[in-house]
Order: sequence, then structure tokens, then C-alpha cells
Amino acid sequence: MPILEFYKDRTVNEMLDDIYRNCCKAGLTDTMSSETEPPAQPKRKAKAEWLSAEEAIARIRGMDEDECQVFLNSSCRLVELREIARQLQIKIKSKANKKEIVATIASQRNKLVDNAQGVLREAGGKKNRLGDAATQVAGMKQDEIIKFLGGFNKSEILEISRRLNLQISASNTKANIILLIAKHFGYKEVSRRMFERPRRL
Repeated sequence: MPILEFYKDRTVNEMLDDIYRNCCKAGLTDTMSSETEPPAQPKRKAKAEWLSAEEAIARIRGMDEDECQVFLNSSCRLVELREIARQLQIKIKSKANKKEIVATIASQRNKLVDNAQGVLREAGGKKNRLGDAATQVAGMKQDEIIKFLGGFNKSEILEISRRLNLQISASNTKANIILLIAKHFGYKEVSRRMFERPRRL
């Protein structure tokens, strides 16, 4: 080979070193290294950049179908898309992929967004109502509490008890839960009156 004839008076190591130096001068080593570098991977969105289902529902209102699809594809993961569909009461197949879910939501969203936002407002109003009820119960007498809580269902009464920092088992009947709450605050009222009663000397 011609190259071996050129380096016949040199050792193998000297030959390789000389070839490498000549390649560096010609810029071949930079080209070789850049070709072997793996392509840059696309950056994944940070957790905080994904929108919640509630935020997405609020934003897609008024969008046309194409805008909605672009928005949902870029702003929501599969888990948020399924939650959006659930809140909008849109039926989605269990094996549907992201593209299919986005298309279904985009085509049906407008007629259902108003309903979903109404449900969310109702849920927020219910939480406020139970919070107000807990505040009122804390200042009532035993018989007043029994009468007042009779107008709530069992799950609402349990939530009221939780807001009052009372640990009451859900296995109790509605009547027993009401009685436990009433006795707790009734006992506190009796204790307060006894403490405030003037002492005889």
C-alpha cells in the first residue's frame, strides 16, 4: 500500500501519530466527532407547565375546534384529558389514545362547558355552605344542633363534623352522628354555664 511505503522507515506508533496530526489540521476529527454525537432529545415539560382539567376547561370556552385541538395537545397530558372528558360528561373509550381524546373533546366541548362550570360552581358553593354550617353549630345549644343538622344528609354532616375537628366514624347512623355532635357542644355549653355560675360563700 502507498501509505505503508511512505511510512516504511517509521514505527507504527509514529505513523499513527502523524496521521492523526494531519487529520486534525484538515479538520476531519471535528467532523467525525460531530457525526457520532447523538441527536438532542426534545425537552419534556416541567410538571408545573401542564394545566389542570379545570384550567383547561375555562380556557377552551369560545375556541373553535381547530384551536381547541392545538391547545389541548400542547397543554394537557393524557391524565388531564381524561379528567376534562369526565367533567364535561364526554364518553371516552378506555383504550382511546391522546389524539382521539383531543378530537372528541374538541368536537363536543361547547355544548358541555357551561354545564361543567355550573357543576364546579355548585361544588364550591356546597363547600362554603358546609363551612358556614360548622360555624353556626359551634355556637348552638344541643337541641338547636339536633334540629339544625336534621336538614343535611349523612355525608354532609360528616363533613361538618370534620370541619369542627371531631373524629366520628362513618359507620354511625345519621341520627347517631347528629347526637354525638350535639352532645359534644351541649356538654361544652353546660360546662361553661357551671363555670360562670356564681359561687356561694
